[in-house]
Amino acid sequence: MLTRRTALSAIPILGLTRLVRAQSSDQVRDVANSSVSQAPVDPAALIDDQMQQFIDEQHFGERERRGELFILRGKAPVQVPVTNPDWVRYRTITYNNALIEAQADFVAEQNTRNMTRTVLDFYKSADEQPPPFEDRKMPGKAADLLRKLVGVAGGKLDKELKDMGVDPREYESAPEAQKTALLTNHLKTTSMQHSLGDTLGLCSVKTFEGHDGTGNYTIGVVAIASSMMRDFVQQILTARGEFPADPARAQDLSRLYADKTGLINDFGVRRLFDENGLPVIVSFGQWASSYRGTDAGIAATYREAARRQAELIADGQISDFLKGSLTYDRSGTVGQEVDRIASSLPDSSSIDDTKRALDEMKRTMIRTSTINITGLRTLTSWSGQHPATQTPIIGVIRIWSAAGESQMRAMMSTKPKGASAVATHTPPGMPGVTESRQLMDAKDF
Repeated sequence: MLTRRTALSAIPILGLTRLVRAQSSDQVRDVANSSVSQAPVDPAALIDDQMQQFIDEQHFGERERRGELFILRGKAPVQVPVTNPDWVRYRTITYNNALIEAQADFVAEQNTRNMTRTVLDFYKSADEQPPPFEDRKMPGKAADLLRKLVGVAGGKLDKELKDMGVDPREYESAPEAQKTALLTNHLKTTSMQHSLGDTLGLCSVKTFEGHDGTGNYTIGVVAIASSMMRDFVQQILTARGEFPADPARAQDLSRLYADKTGLINDFGVRRLFDENGLPVIVSFGQWASSYRGTDAGIAATYREAARRQAELIADGQISDFLKGSLTYDRSGTVGQEVDRIASSLPDSSSIDDTKRALDEMKRTMIRTSTINITGLRTLTSWSGQHPATQTPIIGVIRIWSAAGESQMRAMMSTKPKGASAVATHTPPGMPGVTESRQLMDAKDF
């Protein structure tokens, strides 16, 4: 039993113990918090969460399970950091990369041919020892050559060698080791797949842009393919602009560009309706000028070139939407290689054992489209600036409309009478994901 004095004397020690424990607990918590804050952030994982949330909110998953549509996802990292002066252009290219990944998955579901080939290659030599070095430069004459040329140097040696039909350069360097396989055990499995299909009516519904807070970005896209949209494409190709109006779906297209910041995250094609309820296709294209100088005239010329490039990008997206086809080839090889190789030199030999795992892959996607279209025009051109970079974005909205095609066809057929989209951006220093505007919803598919 403790005496009163012993108990009192123990109080400071117990207090110190509690303090040490408290400090230790605080230190552990600080270290844990520090570890969490310093853990690398994966923008692709952030985008996956945002894409799934969007799909759930729109009830796309339920409709996919009923067979009404296909949900396609694609992601790709921007290959340069935001500090790169060409980041804006890389960003646009990355969207195309993410989209073709999604389209390739769709084509693979349509039609895929698989082929697999496995090869086992085994060899064991009759001898386990390295063979003697063999002088292959001058078989049968090496010893005689040494006897005849002892003491001969410089140009005389070269002349003597040339007289004997020997290239002097062969004797200017040390001989290379001669390799002999004592054992090989190779197992390789190669899988090859070929897919072919179309991308008619496949359009991106929403795009996502994630970053890790340090300037590294990833682009994601959710695209939808449905029978309703494929039927709409077929009508465009055959109806010559003659569509019935749907006044209930009429909308003011000027809202697409009323807020320029909303356009920064808009990529790809959307099917919308004009103020009379007639269908339209809008395509968002972006690019940037490559000029870094200070000459105002040259700068203006480069900006115009960038705008034209954005138009081509936007028109290509409409072409792919209406008449796109894609071939998707991929192959991969896995296996192992076990080798026992002997190396022989004139005065030494060695045996090396190597083991290597094989992991090879190749993928090729080719998307093509060719179409004649009437009534395609620019709805608006715009310029803006991404909050993460100082490089201006130059963009266009290209539009096809049923009304525009009808008007153009009517004008061309008339004989002359006589001669004459708001995106919310996270601060650049914090990890996060931004999204494109939602211009289409579930009822569009």
